[in-house]
Amino acid sequence: MKLLQKITMLWWLLMAMTSGLTYGFTSSRQDSLQQILKEGSDVETTIRTSLVLADLLKGNSPDSCRQYLDQARNLFWRINSLPYLGLYFEIRGDLARNAFDFSSSDRLFRNAVFCYDKTRERPKQIRLLNIIGSSYAQSGNVSEAFRYYLRAREYASDFCETEMQARIDNNLGRLYCTSENYLAGIGYYKQALAVFEKDKDPFKVGTVCMNLGNAYFHILVMDSARIYANRARQLFSGISKI
Repeated sequence: MKLLQKITMLWWLLMAMTSGLTYGFTSSRQDSLQQILKEGSDVETTIRTSLVLADLLKGNSPDSCRQYLDQARNLFWRINSLPYLGLYFEIRGDLARNAFDFSSSDRLFRNAVFCYDKTRERPKQIRLLNIIGSSYAQSGNVSEAFRYYLRAREYASDFCETEMQARIDNNLGRLYCTSENYLAGIGYYKQALAVFEKDKDPFKVGTVCMNLGNAYFHILVMDSARIYANRARQLFSGISKI
């Protein structure tokens, strides 16, 4: 279906545009944080600043990211480091995942989840469980992906993290469709869509509509496929003109 192919290409274009806009902001923030380190700060501020810099640099400059992680780690013994260990392990997990080392990323992300549990940072814990699920989905381990997604969804529901639950529902929909259980996938997609429509986020709504269009196309419900595909196209076209 050419319409769905065009929509997917437009989605990737919007992702690239967003990354480009973010880069300028990241570069400016990076300069400010590096200045804080040059001027000298107390131990806790140095650790926090180093970790934020590592987080900013993990995608574009992994070597610099590791340097800032080491800088923070070498100071952990001087304070109660538990509040910072979750982010430390999370960033290391991101580096491993970016290098396609899923075994290490899984271990590091689970360490981060443990730390976030101890510090009772529930949104971060839920987000990491969702990321672990996505890592397993990316590596083709469907059963573990389901396990972590469903655990994340349960926590999100318990703590009323509605927007995060919608993201997880979208991921579950994608995983079910990958497993060719399109009806279950459509059910999760529609739950995600209901939340994103309330939030009035055109990109998230468009993404789920694109996914629904693909799902209906695969089960040959062409009228629904066209409806959702056209809606996704309209939303993405509107965003690209902003």
